[in-house]
Amino acid sequence: MQPPMLPVRDRDDQLNCCPKRENPDEHESCSSGAAGAQPAASLGLALGASHPLAAEVFSPENLRISNPGGALADARISFVFGEKQQPGTGQPRWAAKVQRLDQATGSWVSVPLSNPYGAVHDGSCTTSLPAGVSVQQLRVFVDPETLPLPARQIPVTVTVAASGGRTASLHTSLPVVLPKAVVTSAPQSISRHGQGEIDVTLDNPSAQTYPSYFVSLEVLCNTATISCQGSHPNSGIAISWYKNGSWHPLTVEDTSQAPIAYYTTVATIAFPPGARQFRFRLSFGSGLNSRATSATILFQAGLPPAPGDQGSPWSLAQAQTTVKVG
Repeated sequence: MQPPMLPVRDRDDQLNCCPKRENPDEHESCSSGAAGAQPAASLGLALGASHPLAAEVFSPENLRISNPGGALADARISFVFGEKQQPGTGQPRWAAKVQRLDQATGSWVSVPLSNPYGAVHDGSCTTSLPAGVSVQQLRVFVDPETLPLPARQIPVTVTVAASGGRTASLHTSLPVVLPKAVVTSAPQSISRHGQGEIDVTLDNPSAQTYPSYFVSLEVLCNTATISCQGSHPNSGIAISWYKNGSWHPLTVEDTSQAPIAYYTTVATIAFPPGARQFRFRLSFGSGLNSRATSATILFQAGLPPAPGDQGSPWSLAQAQTTVKVG
């Protein structure tokens, strides 16, 4: 995580400095109040959580506000997610959402953000601030389908403005992590009428649980030059999933991509932090295309397809292997 950058408001403010941070994972900034205000009345901000943001699920963030003065009945908290690009570099499009915990009701309230699918998203909310240190509990959601790759940092600017010209501003970046998939074991070749096992590891590096995670396979039969042709190009290729001590055949659910590939659902799972192992058995049967030279298996995991849609999900994690026909 890159160190925070303190905002520069004017030359006279450049020498202002923040107190030492107690938590090194927090990004902290402070600024003076209005001209003539005593340093003791300045506001301070710190934004940080012990874990990075998880893609496609709300992740907690804490905004700590230090208010050495008296209680404030009407303070405005402004958020800016993202930043404008230099001319000629294009404007990436991505989505963000932010919620804050309403202390009075105990419910999460959305903070309206402008331009939901643009390069920059900004919004604000009004709240009261007690004297001393208070914490605004936040939840942040980022949509990596439109997040510019390979970027894994979300620039954020937070500003708190109170009566009497007392303000504080903080600029930092929040890291984002996505699930990962990798083929850990697979045979180089399988003979006709033979079979082999393929192991895939699916890892959730975040601290959040995905409540509904869709896992599927895409299967492609290949010849020496092109994909297998014909009305049933993937005949003779069978896939089973090892679950609870036994093998479970996976049935074809979508042949609309023929003669390119077919899709089959593995499972819809709750996906907590950490790694999960999948084992599949690939078999070549008597109906295999006579010109087939290999089969490509694409493991996909992500958000479930929309209701009524067929095929694979929009994938947050993919892993692929090609097995030759021996």
